[in-house]
Amino acid sequence: MDSAMKLGQTTKRKSQKPYDKIIDRETNELVIAFCGAAGSGTTKIAERLRKELEEREYTVRPIQLSALIKRHSKKGIDEKDHAKRIQMLQQEGTELRTQYGEDVLAMLSIKDIKYHREETHPSTGILQDPTERRYATIIDSLKHPHEERLLRKVYGDMFYLFGVLCPEDIRIQRLQHEKEMSPATAHTIVETDKSEEEKKGQQLLDTIHLSDFFFRNTDVDSKEIKASLVRFVDLILGANTITPTVEEYGMALAYSSSLRSGCISRQVGAAIVKDGDVIATGRNDVPRYDGGLYTATDSPDGRCFKWGTETCRNDVKKQVMKRKMLGLINDELPETSSLDEEKFNKICKAVGINNIIEYSRAIHAEMDALTTLARTGSSGAKGSTLLCTTYPCHNCARHIVAAGVRRVFYIEPYEKSLATELHNDSISTTDKPSEKPKKLEIVAFEGVGPTKYSRLFRQMDRKDKRTCGVEEINTRKSKPFLGHALDRFTDYEAKVVDYLSEIKLDQKRLPE
Repeated sequence: MDSAMKLGQTTKRKSQKPYDKIIDRETNELVIAFCGAAGSGTTKIAERLRKELEEREYTVRPIQLSALIKRHSKKGIDEKDHAKRIQMLQQEGTELRTQYGEDVLAMLSIKDIKYHREETHPSTGILQDPTERRYATIIDSLKHPHEERLLRKVYGDMFYLFGVLCPEDIRIQRLQHEKEMSPATAHTIVETDKSEEEKKGQQLLDTIHLSDFFFRNTDVDSKEIKASLVRFVDLILGANTITPTVEEYGMALAYSSSLRSGCISRQVGAAIVKDGDVIATGRNDVPRYDGGLYTATDSPDGRCFKWGTETCRNDVKKQVMKRKMLGLINDELPETSSLDEEKFNKICKAVGINNIIEYSRAIHAEMDALTTLARTGSSGAKGSTLLCTTYPCHNCARHIVAAGVRRVFYIEPYEKSLATELHNDSISTTDKPSEKPKKLEIVAFEGVGPTKYSRLFRQMDRKDKRTCGVEEINTRKSKPFLGHALDRFTDYEAKVVDYLSEIKLDQKRLPE
């Protein structure tokens, strides 16, 4: 035990209760990672975050994953040509994950954090108590869900993921203008970033929806980005006068609804908000007779996983169709060489057959929310806002338009959707919601992610008992609201036992 810790402990009252001792052993340290596609502006926002944390007396160390890739690359990275540099980093990152595991860049980040963590005050050089040191690491930027998984497992409530969302056309424009790329090269880089066929490659779409906070970044220097950064940092540090936006509330309910889904493929949730109130929720699942969807209390339960199958019915139907098509092609065209299954599957993927979705038994979350309104006779959907954990498919999108919904907020992109392609007369994907939309606006969600909603907004001690007013939290001194312990649970057990001994409530006096 270092001298600073001993000094800190001797100044505390011997009769301090175990709970207070445990709270005193929570760390101020933060590990914040960014996730965003090429051209989304993660690096600039990360720099602004660094300044916000420094204003709250944090020492901040940045980690660029691109620098880690270069350090461990067996090939040289062309620093002069921006396009080649990004493409080489993408390739070398995939190579590292293939050779050492999908979370290797997270492992290298953890090593960097461990060996560069400041143990002394940056100005005085005095050894600091780890419970008092205000230290933060900012990682830019994650591209694979296994990276997020390891960092969250190691750092627990010290870790936060910031997701930066930006429309694809704006990202391509930025790469063209700021990095001097051709449109074709910029498009290739953006496509590679989304989701490579190699599962150990870039898997941005599977990573960004895991974020704790979301930014909608079309202008990194905007006042909105600054305000969002201040709000998010204040929430992390326990500011107790921040309440949820309507969109955060609606998305939290949409996410909660998704957890009720028993769909084999994925869980999706939706909520419809009108005049600030949630009027319906929905999730993707199998419809039942007499209205609604099957639930855990229904008997019999008609959901797919209860039918003794491990495969989605939509996938089964597509496989049957593909086998029939392959057989017919080889039967009807005997003069050509037989088309093998591997080549045929590549063709099916290229033309979009693999994206067929209409043979699923489940209805989608957005449809469940709309049919709930129809079934219950509640206020209509006209003029409302729909929040969904996933971008709506083209089938749902046309029903959302017909119902009179004005705006959709989503978290997870859905690449199979042809919503704007098929209905560009009535649907637009926009970077910022307008006051009087002329089309259904589909907008990326911004705010506190639903997985952190109930935890960050659960501020218990707002009232100052002395003044009966609001007890103000000084975020330049406060610890992170979601405290993370420095010790093992067995150490805390020992503190409780020691306290019982100290107050002479020994084991003999306890009931058998």
